[in-house]
Amino acid sequence: MPLRLFPAVDADATRAFEIEHLAYANVGDPISSLMFPGPMPADANDRRAEDVLNEKAKDPSTVWMKVVDDELDGLMIAFAEWHVYSVPGAVPEPKIRSFGPGSNPEVCEWFLGTMDRRRTELMGGKPHIFLKFLHTDPAHQKRGAGSMLIRWGLEKAEEMKLPAYLEASKVGKPLYLKHGFKEIDRIEYDLSKFGGEGIDVVVNMLKPYSDEP
Repeated sequence: MPLRLFPAVDADATRAFEIEHLAYANVGDPISSLMFPGPMPADANDRRAEDVLNEKAKDPSTVWMKVVDDELDGLMIAFAEWHVYSVPGAVPEPKIRSFGPGSNPEVCEWFLGTMDRRRTELMGGKPHIFLKFLHTDPAHQKRGAGSMLIRWGLEKAEEMKLPAYLEASKVGKPLYLKHGFKEIDRIEYDLSKFGGEGIDVVVNMLKPYSDEP
């Protein structure tokens, strides 16, 4: 099989956030167009990579994983950021964010801040493993790369006897259900509040440690 799983390193950051940009553009996510109406600077992916690298350097819970295609000279086709909170109280307080050119800071804080608060309500200081994000290059979807990244986290959770938690879009939810996650809550965002249309949904999902009742 040409796909292989490896830890990702800092040098992978620009490609990782290029994949993120491609993934959201492919889905046509309505909240993304409100959060980032543009115009985006030419170095937007580099800025995003720099910001996340700075966060990673300050947060020892962060684990980056990637899937590469050996038949494409080791090209990274999928990327995930997991966080391992192994002891009570290890989850950091939500940080104050800043948003760069091309963004609508009010919408960004409304969307991301609401997720932060709900995550705190659901998981608080409980030990767990958290999938912060997972993206696959649209040109390489349906090849199993996303599942490889999910299985890594679930195997780590079982090894550490911890539950695994994530927040999924409606598009992503079926994949996580396939891997044993269950919906425990959801957030509904009324996009008309900021001139959009419809309701965007974020699904809070949990997979308990297998020996938990």
